[in-house]
Amino acid sequence: MKMKFLHYIGLYLLINTSLVFCQPFKNFPIQYRPKAQYKIPRPKTYYVPLRDGVNLAVDVYVPKGKPKEKFSTLLYQTRYWRGIDLIFPFSLLKIMVPSTRNFDVLKFVKHGYALVSVDVRGTGASEGKKVSALSGLKEMHDANDIIEWIIQQEWSNGKIGTFGISYIGMAAQMTLFNFHPAVKASAPMYSGFDYYDDISLSGGVFNQNLNRKWNDFCKALDSNKLPALKSNFFNEFVSNNVRPVKGEKKRLNEILKNRNNWYFDNEAWSVAFLDDKRTINGYVSVDSILSPHMLNYKKVNIPILGYTGWWDAGFTKGSIKLFKNYPNSENQLVIGPWIHGGEFCIDEQYLGKTKFDHIQPVLAFFDKHLKGIELSKEENPKVVYYTLNQNQWKISDNFPPKNIQYQSFSLTIKNIIFQTDSLTTNGTATRYNLDFDITKKQFPDRNTLDEKKLNIDFYEVRNDMVITGIPTLKLVLKTQNPDPRIFAVLEEILPDGRVKYITEGAFRAIHRKSYTNPLYYEYQAPYHSYTRKDAHEMPSNQFEVIEYHLEPISYLVKKGSKLRLALSSSELDTFEISNSDVWEIHKDSQIILPLE
Repeated sequence: MKMKFLHYIGLYLLINTSLVFCQPFKNFPIQYRPKAQYKIPRPKTYYVPLRDGVNLAVDVYVPKGKPKEKFSTLLYQTRYWRGIDLIFPFSLLKIMVPSTRNFDVLKFVKHGYALVSVDVRGTGASEGKKVSALSGLKEMHDANDIIEWIIQQEWSNGKIGTFGISYIGMAAQMTLFNFHPAVKASAPMYSGFDYYDDISLSGGVFNQNLNRKWNDFCKALDSNKLPALKSNFFNEFVSNNVRPVKGEKKRLNEILKNRNNWYFDNEAWSVAFLDDKRTINGYVSVDSILSPHMLNYKKVNIPILGYTGWWDAGFTKGSIKLFKNYPNSENQLVIGPWIHGGEFCIDEQYLGKTKFDHIQPVLAFFDKHLKGIELSKEENPKVVYYTLNQNQWKISDNFPPKNIQYQSFSLTIKNIIFQTDSLTTNGTATRYNLDFDITKKQFPDRNTLDEKKLNIDFYEVRNDMVITGIPTLKLVLKTQNPDPRIFAVLEEILPDGRVKYITEGAFRAIHRKSYTNPLYYEYQAPYHSYTRKDAHEMPSNQFEVIEYHLEPISYLVKKGSKLRLALSSSELDTFEISNSDVWEIHKDSQIILPLE
Protein backbone atom coordinates (compact mmCIF):
# COMPACT_ATOMS: atom_id res chain seq x y z
CA MET A 1 0.00 0.00 0.00
CA LYS A 2 2.85 2.35 0.92
CA MET A 3 4.63 1.65 -2.37
CA LYS A 4 1.43 2.27 -4.31
CA PHE A 5 0.97 5.64 -2.60
CA LEU A 6 4.59 6.59 -3.33
CA HIS A 7 3.94 5.61 -6.92
CA TYR A 8 1.03 8.06 -7.01
CA ILE A 9 3.13 10.84 -5.48
CA GLY A 10 5.94 10.21 -7.94
CA LEU A 11 3.54 10.37 -10.86
CA TYR A 12 2.02 13.57 -9.51
CA LEU A 13 5.45 15.21 -9.36
CA LEU A 14 6.21 13.98 -12.86
CA ILE A 15 3.19 15.62 -14.42
CA ASN A 16 3.76 18.89 -12.57
CA THR A 17 7.44 19.44 -13.30
CA SER A 18 9.39 19.85 -16.51
CA LEU A 19 12.82 20.83 -17.66
CA VAL A 20 12.99 24.50 -18.51
CA PHE A 21 15.30 25.54 -21.29
CA CYS A 22 13.95 28.97 -22.08
CA GLN A 23 14.58 31.49 -19.33
CA PRO A 24 12.15 34.33 -18.59
CA PHE A 25 12.90 37.59 -20.33
CA LYS A 26 13.84 40.04 -17.60
CA ASN A 27 13.49 43.11 -19.80
CA PHE A 28 9.79 42.58 -20.60
CA PRO A 29 8.30 46.09 -20.60
CA ILE A 30 5.10 45.41 -18.64
CA GLN A 31 6.52 45.32 -15.11
CA TYR A 32 3.27 44.85 -13.21
CA ARG A 33 3.63 42.49 -10.25
CA PRO A 34 0.85 42.90 -7.67
CA LYS A 35 0.80 40.48 -4.75
CA ALA A 36 -1.85 37.76 -4.66
CA GLN A 37 -4.27 38.39 -1.80
CA TYR A 38 -6.75 35.52 -2.01
CA LYS A 39 -6.82 31.75 -1.86
CA ILE A 40 -8.26 29.47 -4.53
CA PRO A 41 -11.30 27.49 -3.37
CA ARG A 42 -12.51 24.19 -4.71
CA PRO A 43 -14.88 24.94 -7.59
CA LYS A 44 -18.62 24.87 -7.17
CA THR A 45 -20.17 23.09 -10.13
CA TYR A 46 -23.54 23.74 -11.73
CA TYR A 47 -25.72 23.07 -14.70
CA VAL A 48 -26.87 26.46 -15.97
CA PRO A 49 -30.04 26.38 -18.13
CA LEU A 50 -30.12 28.26 -21.43
CA ARG A 51 -33.07 29.81 -23.20
CA ASP A 52 -33.60 26.71 -25.38
CA GLY A 53 -33.55 24.24 -22.47
CA VAL A 54 -29.96 23.05 -22.93
CA ASN A 55 -27.86 22.97 -19.74
CA LEU A 56 -24.18 23.97 -19.72
CA ALA A 57 -21.68 22.59 -17.20
CA VAL A 58 -20.09 25.45 -15.25
CA ASP A 59 -17.32 25.60 -12.63
CA VAL A 60 -17.23 28.68 -10.42
CA TYR A 61 -14.18 29.77 -8.42
CA VAL A 62 -14.93 32.67 -6.06
CA PRO A 63 -11.91 34.06 -4.16
CA LYS A 64 -11.88 33.31 -0.45
CA GLY A 65 -12.37 36.83 0.87
CA LYS A 66 -14.48 38.83 3.28
CA PRO A 67 -18.13 37.86 3.83
CA LYS A 68 -20.40 39.23 1.10
CA GLU A 69 -17.41 40.61 -0.86
CA LYS A 70 -18.21 41.08 -4.55
CA PHE A 71 -15.84 40.45 -7.44
CA SER A 72 -15.40 41.12 -11.13
CA THR A 73 -15.73 37.92 -13.16
CA LEU A 74 -13.53 36.44 -15.87
CA LEU A 75 -15.51 34.24 -18.26
CA TYR A 76 -13.61 31.27 -19.72
CA GLN A 77 -15.62 29.35 -22.35
CA THR A 78 -13.78 26.24 -23.45
CA ARG A 79 -14.15 23.50 -26.01
CA TYR A 80 -11.33 21.58 -24.27
CA TRP A 81 -13.05 20.65 -20.96
CA ARG A 82 -13.44 23.04 -18.08
CA GLY A 83 -11.83 20.47 -15.75
CA ILE A 84 -10.29 16.99 -15.52
CA ASP A 85 -11.74 14.51 -13.05
CA LEU A 86 -8.70 13.26 -11.13
CA ILE A 87 -8.62 9.93 -9.31
CA PHE A 88 -7.97 9.90 -5.55
CA PRO A 89 -5.51 10.93 -4.11
CA PHE A 90 -4.61 13.32 -6.95
CA SER A 91 -8.02 14.94 -6.54
CA LEU A 92 -6.89 16.12 -3.09
CA LEU A 93 -3.68 17.66 -4.38
CA LYS A 94 -4.52 19.36 -7.65
CA ILE A 95 -7.33 21.17 -9.45
CA MET A 96 -6.78 20.53 -13.14
CA VAL A 97 -8.05 23.00 -15.69
CA PRO A 98 -6.79 21.70 -19.05
CA SER A 99 -5.29 23.58 -22.00
CA THR A 100 -3.63 26.15 -19.73
CA ARG A 101 -0.03 24.82 -19.59
CA ASN A 102 2.04 27.81 -18.43
CA PHE A 103 -1.07 30.02 -18.47
CA ASP A 104 -2.62 29.00 -15.14
CA VAL A 105 -6.03 30.66 -15.21
CA LEU A 106 -6.60 29.91 -11.52
CA LYS A 107 -4.00 32.56 -10.69
CA PHE A 108 -6.59 35.20 -11.54
CA VAL A 109 -8.63 33.98 -8.57
CA LYS A 110 -5.67 34.70 -6.28
CA HIS A 111 -5.76 38.28 -7.55
CA GLY A 112 -9.40 38.88 -6.72
CA TYR A 113 -11.37 37.68 -9.75
CA ALA A 114 -14.20 35.20 -9.80
CA LEU A 115 -13.52 32.66 -12.55
CA VAL A 116 -16.41 31.05 -14.40
CA SER A 117 -15.25 28.16 -16.57
CA VAL A 118 -17.82 26.76 -19.01
CA ASP A 119 -17.93 23.68 -21.21
CA VAL A 120 -19.46 25.16 -24.37
CA ARG A 121 -22.51 23.53 -25.90
CA GLY A 122 -21.94 19.92 -26.97
CA THR A 123 -18.55 19.56 -25.22
CA GLY A 124 -17.18 18.35 -21.90
CA ALA A 125 -20.04 17.73 -19.49
CA SER A 126 -22.45 20.13 -21.24
CA GLU A 127 -25.62 19.14 -23.03
CA GLY A 128 -26.53 20.07 -26.58
CA LYS A 129 -24.85 19.69 -29.94
CA LYS A 130 -22.17 21.71 -31.65
CA VAL A 131 -23.62 22.73 -35.00
CA SER A 132 -20.42 24.35 -36.25
CA ALA A 133 -16.81 23.47 -35.49
CA LEU A 134 -15.72 27.01 -34.63
CA SER A 135 -17.29 29.24 -32.03
CA GLY A 136 -20.38 30.39 -33.92
CA LEU A 137 -23.62 32.28 -33.45
CA LYS A 138 -25.26 29.63 -31.28
CA GLU A 139 -22.47 29.79 -28.72
CA MET A 140 -22.54 33.57 -28.87
CA HIS A 141 -26.18 33.51 -27.71
CA ASP A 142 -25.34 30.90 -25.05
CA ALA A 143 -22.71 33.27 -23.67
CA ASN A 144 -25.33 35.96 -23.22
CA ASP A 145 -27.39 33.59 -21.05
CA ILE A 146 -24.32 32.71 -18.96
CA ILE A 147 -23.56 36.40 -18.47
CA GLU A 148 -27.12 37.01 -17.25
CA TRP A 149 -26.69 34.14 -14.81
CA ILE A 150 -23.35 35.51 -13.54
CA ILE A 151 -24.55 39.02 -12.79
CA GLN A 152 -27.42 37.62 -10.70
CA GLN A 153 -25.03 35.80 -8.35
CA GLU A 154 -24.43 37.30 -4.90
CA TRP A 155 -20.64 37.36 -5.41
CA SER A 156 -20.80 39.30 -8.71
CA ASN A 157 -20.20 43.04 -8.91
CA GLY A 158 -21.69 43.10 -12.40
CA LYS A 159 -18.41 43.52 -14.32
CA ILE A 160 -17.18 40.81 -16.68
CA GLY A 161 -14.10 40.23 -18.81
CA THR A 162 -13.78 37.49 -21.44
CA PHE A 163 -10.49 35.77 -22.23
CA GLY A 164 -8.79 32.59 -23.32
CA ILE A 165 -6.31 30.92 -25.66
CA SER A 166 -7.08 29.75 -29.22
CA TYR A 167 -10.67 28.44 -29.44
CA ILE A 168 -11.35 29.82 -25.96
CA GLY A 169 -10.12 33.20 -27.19
CA MET A 170 -12.42 32.97 -30.20
CA ALA A 171 -15.34 32.26 -27.87
CA ALA A 172 -14.27 35.28 -25.80
CA GLN A 173 -14.32 37.40 -28.93
CA MET A 174 -17.67 36.09 -30.21
CA THR A 175 -19.24 36.91 -26.83
CA LEU A 176 -18.63 40.61 -27.53
CA PHE A 177 -21.25 40.62 -30.29
CA ASN A 178 -24.02 40.29 -27.73
CA PHE A 179 -23.08 43.89 -26.82
CA HIS A 180 -23.92 43.08 -23.21
CA PRO A 181 -23.21 46.11 -20.98
CA ALA A 182 -21.66 43.94 -18.24
CA VAL A 183 -18.72 42.97 -20.50
CA LYS A 184 -16.06 45.63 -19.98
CA ALA A 185 -12.89 44.16 -21.58
CA SER A 186 -11.68 41.15 -23.55
CA ALA A 187 -8.35 39.33 -24.08
CA PRO A 188 -8.62 36.92 -27.04
CA MET A 189 -5.19 35.25 -26.96
CA TYR A 190 -3.62 33.43 -29.93
CA SER A 191 -6.88 34.09 -31.71
CA GLY A 192 -8.00 35.02 -35.20
CA PHE A 193 -10.05 37.91 -36.53
CA ASP A 194 -10.64 36.62 -40.07
CA TYR A 195 -11.09 32.86 -39.62
CA TYR A 196 -10.71 32.24 -43.36
CA ASP A 197 -7.30 33.89 -43.84
CA ASP A 198 -6.04 33.61 -40.26
CA ILE A 199 -6.82 29.96 -39.60
CA SER A 200 -8.23 27.64 -42.23
CA LEU A 201 -7.09 29.00 -45.58
CA SER A 202 -4.10 31.31 -45.26
CA GLY A 203 -3.81 33.14 -48.56
CA GLY A 204 -6.70 30.99 -49.81
CA VAL A 205 -4.68 27.74 -49.39
CA PHE A 206 -6.24 25.05 -47.22
CA ASN A 207 -4.12 24.17 -44.17
CA GLN A 208 -4.96 20.48 -44.04
CA ASN A 209 -2.43 19.59 -41.33
CA LEU A 210 -3.73 22.13 -38.81
CA ASN A 211 -7.37 21.45 -39.59
CA ARG A 212 -7.06 17.66 -39.53
CA LYS A 213 -5.10 17.52 -36.28
CA TRP A 214 -7.50 19.89 -34.56
CA ASN A 215 -10.45 17.93 -35.92
CA ASP A 216 -9.06 14.64 -34.55
CA PHE A 217 -8.22 16.35 -31.23
CA CYS A 218 -11.83 17.50 -30.79
CA LYS A 219 -13.24 14.09 -31.70
CA ALA A 220 -11.04 12.44 -29.07
CA LEU A 221 -12.20 14.88 -26.39
CA ASP A 222 -15.83 14.25 -27.28
CA SER A 223 -15.27 10.52 -26.76
CA ASN A 224 -13.93 11.38 -23.27
CA LYS A 225 -10.24 10.81 -24.05
CA LEU A 226 -7.19 12.99 -23.52
CA PRO A 227 -5.79 13.08 -27.07
CA ALA A 228 -2.37 14.53 -26.25
CA LEU A 229 -1.34 11.33 -24.47
CA LYS A 230 0.59 8.59 -26.26
CA SER A 231 -0.61 5.91 -23.80
CA ASN A 232 -3.56 5.25 -21.51
CA PHE A 233 -1.34 5.43 -18.42
CA PHE A 234 -2.67 8.85 -17.33
CA ASN A 235 -6.27 7.80 -17.97
CA GLU A 236 -5.82 4.58 -16.00
CA PHE A 237 -3.99 5.86 -12.93
CA VAL A 238 -4.62 9.62 -12.68
CA SER A 239 -7.80 10.75 -14.45
CA ASN A 240 -11.38 9.71 -15.02
CA ASN A 241 -11.38 12.25 -17.85
CA VAL A 242 -13.85 15.15 -18.03
CA ARG A 243 -15.04 16.41 -14.64
CA PRO A 244 -18.78 15.92 -14.10
CA VAL A 245 -21.01 18.43 -12.37
CA LYS A 246 -21.19 17.36 -8.73
CA GLY A 247 -23.73 14.59 -8.26
CA GLU A 248 -24.37 14.32 -12.02
CA LYS A 249 -22.08 11.45 -13.10
CA LYS A 250 -25.03 9.47 -14.46
CA ARG A 251 -26.19 12.44 -16.52
CA LEU A 252 -22.65 12.91 -17.89
CA ASN A 253 -22.54 9.27 -19.01
CA GLU A 254 -25.81 9.75 -20.85
CA ILE A 255 -24.57 12.97 -22.47
CA LEU A 256 -21.39 11.27 -23.69
CA LYS A 257 -23.32 8.27 -24.96
CA ASN A 258 -25.52 10.48 -27.17
CA ARG A 259 -22.90 13.02 -28.29
CA ASN A 260 -23.29 13.82 -31.99
CA ASN A 261 -21.32 16.95 -32.84
CA TRP A 262 -20.55 18.62 -36.12
CA TYR A 263 -16.80 18.64 -36.80
CA PHE A 264 -14.35 20.56 -38.91
CA ASP A 265 -14.10 17.79 -41.49
CA ASN A 266 -17.83 18.23 -42.08
CA GLU A 267 -17.34 21.81 -43.19
CA ALA A 268 -13.78 23.07 -43.80
CA TRP A 269 -12.96 20.54 -46.50
CA SER A 270 -15.82 21.98 -48.58
CA VAL A 271 -14.92 25.65 -48.11
CA ALA A 272 -12.95 27.28 -50.90
CA PHE A 273 -14.24 30.85 -51.25
CA LEU A 274 -15.36 33.42 -48.74
CA ASP A 275 -18.67 34.05 -50.51
CA ASP A 276 -19.72 30.40 -50.75
CA LYS A 277 -23.32 30.06 -49.61
CA ARG A 278 -23.52 26.32 -48.91
CA THR A 279 -25.13 25.56 -45.59
CA ILE A 280 -23.46 23.82 -42.68
CA ASN A 281 -25.66 21.08 -41.22
CA GLY A 282 -28.73 22.98 -42.43
CA TYR A 283 -28.00 25.68 -39.85
CA VAL A 284 -26.07 28.63 -41.22
CA SER A 285 -24.13 29.53 -44.34
CA VAL A 286 -20.35 29.38 -44.42
CA ASP A 287 -19.83 33.12 -44.62
CA SER A 288 -21.93 33.83 -41.53
CA ILE A 289 -19.80 31.78 -39.13
CA LEU A 290 -16.30 32.22 -40.43
CA SER A 291 -15.16 35.15 -38.33
CA PRO A 292 -15.84 38.22 -36.19
CA HIS A 293 -14.96 40.55 -39.07
CA MET A 294 -18.24 39.55 -40.75
CA LEU A 295 -20.18 40.77 -37.73
CA ASN A 296 -20.62 44.35 -36.57
CA TYR A 297 -17.15 44.66 -35.02
CA LYS A 298 -17.03 48.45 -35.30
CA LYS A 299 -19.67 48.68 -32.56
CA VAL A 300 -17.60 46.64 -30.08
CA ASN A 301 -16.21 49.61 -28.20
CA ILE A 302 -14.48 47.99 -25.23
CA PRO A 303 -10.72 47.55 -24.72
CA ILE A 304 -9.23 44.49 -26.48
CA LEU A 305 -5.90 42.80 -25.69
CA GLY A 306 -4.40 40.91 -28.63
CA TYR A 307 -1.82 38.42 -27.38
CA THR A 308 0.20 36.11 -29.63
CA GLY A 309 3.61 34.79 -30.66
CA TRP A 310 5.62 35.03 -33.87
CA TRP A 311 5.17 31.33 -34.63
CA ASP A 312 1.41 31.19 -34.28
CA ALA A 313 0.24 30.16 -37.79
CA GLY A 314 -2.07 32.93 -39.04
CA PHE A 315 -3.12 33.88 -35.52
CA THR A 316 -0.28 36.41 -35.38
CA LYS A 317 -1.82 38.50 -38.12
CA GLY A 318 -5.24 37.78 -36.58
CA SER A 319 -4.14 39.37 -33.31
CA ILE A 320 -2.75 42.37 -35.18
CA LYS A 321 -6.05 42.73 -37.04
CA LEU A 322 -8.19 42.68 -33.91
CA PHE A 323 -5.86 45.23 -32.28
CA LYS A 324 -6.15 47.54 -35.31
CA ASN A 325 -9.85 47.13 -36.07
CA TYR A 326 -11.80 47.09 -32.85
CA PRO A 327 -12.36 50.82 -32.33
CA ASN A 328 -11.48 51.33 -28.65
CA SER A 329 -8.49 53.64 -28.16
CA GLU A 330 -7.17 51.53 -25.25
CA ASN A 331 -6.62 48.33 -27.25
CA GLN A 332 -3.28 46.63 -26.60
CA LEU A 333 -1.08 44.10 -28.41
CA VAL A 334 1.64 41.72 -27.17
CA ILE A 335 3.71 39.59 -29.60
CA GLY A 336 6.36 37.37 -28.05
CA PRO A 337 8.91 34.73 -29.14
CA TRP A 338 6.41 31.89 -28.74
CA ILE A 339 4.49 29.25 -30.58
CA HIS A 340 0.71 28.89 -30.29
CA GLY A 341 -0.29 28.97 -26.63
CA GLY A 342 3.02 30.40 -25.46
CA GLU A 343 4.49 27.23 -23.97
CA PHE A 344 7.63 27.13 -26.12
CA CYS A 345 10.10 29.87 -27.00
CA ILE A 346 11.31 29.89 -30.61
CA ASP A 347 14.16 32.39 -30.39
CA GLU A 348 17.12 30.23 -31.35
CA GLN A 349 19.28 31.24 -28.40
CA TYR A 350 16.49 30.34 -25.95
CA LEU A 351 14.86 27.31 -27.56
CA GLY A 352 12.58 25.26 -25.34
CA LYS A 353 9.92 25.57 -22.69
CA THR A 354 9.53 29.04 -21.26
CA LYS A 355 8.90 30.14 -17.68
CA PHE A 356 7.61 33.48 -18.91
CA ASP A 357 4.59 34.45 -16.81
CA HIS A 358 1.85 35.06 -19.38
CA ILE A 359 -0.64 35.84 -16.62
CA GLN A 360 0.96 39.18 -15.63
CA PRO A 361 0.33 41.19 -18.84
CA VAL A 362 -3.27 39.94 -18.94
CA LEU A 363 -3.73 40.69 -15.24
CA ALA A 364 -2.48 44.26 -15.78
CA PHE A 365 -5.00 44.66 -18.60
CA PHE A 366 -7.97 43.42 -16.56
CA ASP A 367 -6.93 45.24 -13.38
CA LYS A 368 -7.03 48.47 -15.32
CA HIS A 369 -10.35 47.93 -17.07
CA LEU A 370 -12.30 45.86 -14.53
CA LYS A 371 -10.91 47.16 -11.24
CA GLY A 372 -10.06 50.70 -12.35
CA ILE A 373 -6.45 50.49 -11.16
CA GLU A 374 -4.31 53.32 -12.49
CA LEU A 375 -1.23 52.03 -14.28
CA SER A 376 1.89 53.95 -15.20
CA LYS A 377 2.94 54.27 -18.83
CA GLU A 378 5.68 51.71 -18.14
CA GLU A 379 3.09 49.25 -16.85
CA ASN A 380 0.70 49.87 -19.70
CA PRO A 381 2.40 50.22 -23.14
CA LYS A 382 0.08 50.03 -26.11
CA VAL A 383 2.16 47.59 -28.19
CA VAL A 384 4.89 45.26 -26.94
CA TYR A 385 6.78 43.02 -29.37
CA TYR A 386 9.92 40.92 -29.32
CA THR A 387 12.61 40.97 -32.02
CA LEU A 388 13.85 37.45 -32.72
CA ASN A 389 17.61 36.89 -33.00
CA GLN A 390 18.13 40.13 -31.04
CA ASN A 391 16.67 39.15 -27.64
CA GLN A 392 15.02 42.51 -27.28
CA TRP A 393 11.54 43.63 -26.27
CA LYS A 394 10.30 46.85 -27.84
CA ILE A 395 7.31 49.14 -27.35
CA SER A 396 5.29 51.12 -29.86
CA ASP A 397 1.99 52.93 -30.26
CA ASN A 398 1.03 50.86 -33.29
CA PHE A 399 1.93 47.82 -35.32
CA PRO A 400 3.77 47.95 -37.59
CA PRO A 401 5.59 50.75 -35.73
CA LYS A 402 5.41 54.22 -37.26
CA ASN A 403 9.17 54.45 -37.85
CA ILE A 404 9.21 51.52 -40.28
CA GLN A 405 10.71 52.15 -43.72
CA TYR A 406 9.68 49.91 -46.64
CA GLN A 407 12.48 48.86 -48.98
CA SER A 408 12.06 46.99 -52.25
CA PHE A 409 14.56 44.30 -53.24
CA SER A 410 14.80 42.96 -56.76
CA LEU A 411 14.74 39.16 -56.81
CA THR A 412 16.52 38.55 -60.09
CA ILE A 413 18.27 40.44 -62.90
CA LYS A 414 16.91 38.10 -65.56
CA ASN A 415 13.91 35.83 -66.03
CA ILE A 416 14.11 32.41 -64.34
CA ILE A 417 12.41 29.26 -65.64
CA PHE A 418 11.91 26.57 -63.01
CA GLN A 419 10.26 23.14 -62.82
CA THR A 420 8.51 22.87 -59.45
CA ASP A 421 8.16 19.60 -57.55
CA SER A 422 4.88 18.36 -56.07
CA LEU A 423 6.78 16.58 -53.26
CA THR A 424 8.38 19.71 -51.81
CA THR A 425 8.07 20.20 -48.06
CA ASN A 426 8.79 23.05 -45.69
CA GLY A 427 9.29 20.71 -42.75
CA THR A 428 7.41 20.72 -39.46
CA ALA A 429 9.39 23.37 -37.55
CA THR A 430 7.43 26.33 -38.92
CA ARG A 431 4.82 28.76 -37.69
CA TYR A 432 2.01 26.83 -39.44
CA ASN A 433 2.61 23.67 -37.40
CA LEU A 434 1.14 24.50 -34.00
CA ASP A 435 1.91 21.39 -31.97
CA PHE A 436 5.55 20.49 -32.45
CA ASP A 437 7.80 20.12 -29.40
CA ILE A 438 10.68 22.46 -30.07
CA THR A 439 12.76 20.97 -27.26
CA LYS A 440 13.02 17.75 -29.27
CA LYS A 441 13.03 18.78 -32.91
CA GLN A 442 15.12 21.92 -32.57
CA PHE A 443 15.67 24.17 -35.57
CA PRO A 444 16.83 22.40 -38.71
CA ASP A 445 19.42 23.75 -41.08
CA ARG A 446 17.08 24.44 -43.98
CA ASN A 447 19.54 23.60 -46.76
CA THR A 448 18.07 20.12 -47.13
CA LEU A 449 14.50 21.42 -47.13
CA ASP A 450 15.44 23.89 -49.88
CA GLU A 451 16.95 21.32 -52.24
CA LYS A 452 13.83 20.98 -54.42
CA LYS A 453 12.85 24.64 -54.27
CA LEU A 454 13.68 27.64 -56.40
CA ASN A 455 16.19 29.44 -54.17
CA ILE A 456 16.78 33.10 -54.91
CA ASP A 457 19.62 34.62 -52.88
CA PHE A 458 18.80 38.25 -53.45
CA TYR A 459 20.70 40.42 -50.95
CA GLU A 460 23.98 40.42 -49.00
CA VAL A 461 23.51 42.13 -45.64
CA ARG A 462 26.31 44.66 -45.05
CA ASN A 463 24.93 46.05 -41.79
CA ASP A 464 22.61 44.55 -39.20
CA MET A 465 19.05 44.68 -40.53
CA VAL A 466 15.87 44.42 -38.43
CA ILE A 467 12.78 43.33 -40.35
CA THR A 468 9.67 44.35 -38.40
CA GLY A 469 6.20 44.26 -39.87
CA ILE A 470 4.48 42.60 -42.82
CA PRO A 471 6.70 41.69 -45.81
CA THR A 472 5.05 41.79 -49.23
CA LEU A 473 6.00 39.56 -52.15
CA LYS A 474 5.37 40.86 -55.67
CA LEU A 475 5.86 38.08 -58.20
CA VAL A 476 5.53 38.62 -61.92
CA LEU A 477 4.81 35.03 -62.84
CA LYS A 478 3.94 32.80 -65.78
CA THR A 479 2.67 29.27 -65.03
CA GLN A 480 1.38 26.23 -66.88
CA ASN A 481 -1.01 25.31 -64.07
CA PRO A 482 -4.13 27.54 -64.23
CA ASP A 483 -4.64 27.28 -60.46
CA PRO A 484 -1.22 27.17 -58.76
CA ARG A 485 -0.35 27.53 -55.07
CA ILE A 486 2.69 29.61 -54.20
CA PHE A 487 4.72 28.97 -51.07
CA ALA A 488 7.44 31.47 -50.21
CA VAL A 489 9.89 31.25 -47.30
CA LEU A 490 12.11 34.18 -46.36
CA GLU A 491 15.41 32.86 -44.97
CA GLU A 492 18.76 34.00 -43.59
CA ILE A 493 21.91 32.34 -44.95
CA LEU A 494 24.59 32.54 -42.28
CA PRO A 495 28.27 33.09 -43.16
CA ASP A 496 28.94 29.42 -42.33
CA GLY A 497 26.34 28.31 -44.90
CA ARG A 498 23.55 27.32 -42.53
CA VAL A 499 20.07 28.51 -43.49
CA LYS A 500 17.60 29.86 -40.92
CA TYR A 501 13.86 30.42 -41.18
CA ILE A 502 12.55 33.99 -40.88
CA THR A 503 8.93 33.88 -42.08
CA GLU A 504 6.77 32.50 -44.86
CA GLY A 505 3.52 32.95 -46.73
CA ALA A 506 1.12 30.86 -48.81
CA PHE A 507 -1.11 32.08 -51.63
CA ARG A 508 -3.52 30.64 -54.19
CA ALA A 509 -2.91 32.51 -57.43
CA ILE A 510 -6.55 32.63 -58.54
CA HIS A 511 -7.10 35.17 -55.72
CA ARG A 512 -4.53 37.59 -57.17
CA LYS A 513 -7.02 40.39 -57.89
CA SER A 514 -6.03 43.02 -55.35
CA TYR A 515 -7.40 46.21 -53.86
CA THR A 516 -5.54 49.16 -52.34
CA ASN A 517 -8.31 50.00 -49.87
CA PRO A 518 -9.59 47.68 -47.13
CA LEU A 519 -12.45 45.40 -48.16
CA TYR A 520 -13.49 44.08 -44.76
CA TYR A 521 -11.02 45.53 -42.25
CA GLU A 522 -7.71 47.38 -41.96
CA TYR A 523 -4.48 45.40 -42.24
CA GLN A 524 -2.06 46.32 -45.03
CA ALA A 525 -2.44 46.68 -48.79
CA PRO A 526 -2.77 44.77 -51.03
CA TYR A 527 -6.16 43.37 -49.99
CA HIS A 528 -7.77 40.28 -51.52
CA SER A 529 -11.45 39.38 -51.37
CA TYR A 530 -11.03 35.56 -51.55
CA THR A 531 -14.41 35.45 -53.24
CA ARG A 532 -15.56 33.32 -56.13
CA LYS A 533 -16.54 36.40 -58.13
CA ASP A 534 -12.97 37.76 -57.99
CA ALA A 535 -11.23 34.43 -58.67
CA HIS A 536 -9.57 34.02 -62.08
CA GLU A 537 -7.40 31.21 -63.38
CA MET A 538 -3.90 32.00 -64.55
CA PRO A 539 -3.83 32.48 -68.36
CA SER A 540 -1.47 30.28 -70.35
CA ASN A 541 1.73 31.87 -71.70
CA GLN A 542 1.10 35.21 -70.04
CA PHE A 543 2.77 36.95 -67.11
CA GLU A 544 0.53 37.96 -64.21
CA VAL A 545 1.33 40.12 -61.18
CA ILE A 546 0.75 38.26 -57.92
CA GLU A 547 1.18 40.42 -54.85
CA TYR A 548 0.57 39.08 -51.34
CA HIS A 549 1.80 39.24 -47.75
CA LEU A 550 4.15 36.98 -45.93
CA GLU A 551 3.33 36.44 -42.26
CA PRO A 552 4.31 39.31 -39.92
CA ILE A 553 7.64 39.12 -38.14
CA SER A 554 10.29 41.02 -36.19
CA TYR A 555 13.73 39.52 -36.83
CA LEU A 556 17.35 40.70 -36.75
CA VAL A 557 19.41 39.67 -39.80
CA LYS A 558 23.04 40.03 -38.87
CA LYS A 559 25.82 41.61 -40.88
CA GLY A 560 27.52 39.14 -43.21
CA SER A 561 24.39 37.05 -43.81
CA LYS A 562 22.43 36.81 -47.05
CA LEU A 563 18.69 36.90 -47.63
CA ARG A 564 17.06 34.08 -49.53
CA LEU A 565 13.57 33.59 -50.90
CA ALA A 566 12.75 29.88 -51.30
CA LEU A 567 9.79 29.29 -53.64
CA SER A 568 7.76 26.16 -54.28
CA SER A 569 4.34 25.07 -55.55
CA SER A 570 3.79 22.44 -52.86
CA GLU A 571 4.11 22.13 -49.10
CA LEU A 572 3.36 18.53 -48.21
CA ASP A 573 3.66 18.67 -44.43
CA THR A 574 1.10 21.41 -43.94
CA PHE A 575 -1.06 22.44 -46.88
CA GLU A 576 -3.31 20.72 -49.39
CA ILE A 577 -1.52 18.71 -52.08
CA SER A 578 -0.83 20.65 -55.27
CA ASN A 579 0.67 19.70 -58.60
CA SER A 580 4.12 20.27 -60.00
CA ASP A 581 4.35 23.11 -62.48
CA VAL A 582 6.63 25.09 -64.77
CA TRP A 583 7.17 28.66 -63.64
CA GLU A 584 8.82 31.61 -65.26
CA ILE A 585 9.75 34.37 -62.79
CA HIS A 586 10.05 37.76 -64.49
CA LYS A 587 12.99 40.04 -63.65
CA ASP A 588 10.57 42.69 -62.37
CA SER A 589 9.64 40.48 -59.38
CA GLN A 590 10.53 41.92 -55.98
CA ILE A 591 10.04 41.63 -52.24
CA ILE A 592 9.20 44.63 -50.07
CA LEU A 593 10.60 44.41 -46.54
CA PRO A 594 9.59 46.59 -43.56
CA LEU A 595 12.81 47.75 -41.89
CA GLU A 596 13.40 49.44 -38.53
